[in-house]
Amino acid sequence: MRALAFATFILLIAAEAVAQSVIVPHPIPDFRQRMDRCVSQWNAAPAAERASISYRQFTINCLEGRLATPVTTVALCRNGTTAPATAAGGACAYDGGIERWMD
Repeated sequence: MRALAFATFILLIAAEAVAQSVIVPHPIPDFRQRMDRCVSQWNAAPAAERASISYRQFTINCLEGRLATPVTTVALCRNGTTAPATAAGGACAYDGGIERWMD
């Protein structure tokens, strides 16, 4: 009985390892190129924009393919009010969230 339970346990571990290698995508080979592009965008940005967002926030957004919205923009809240964004995650926090970013 113990041998059967042990064999089942080993089989489950092996099946999980095979499933993860099939289901989980492999690392993107051009990560270094994408990171280099993000770093060059950061270095080319004006100092005022670089002061409004952290390097980490910028690179995370850049690597995910999202534009890094500077925190000096104004957000239109869902309840119709506007709010100057002091942090991308905190804009319109008490006004129903962000409807859209204004230029």
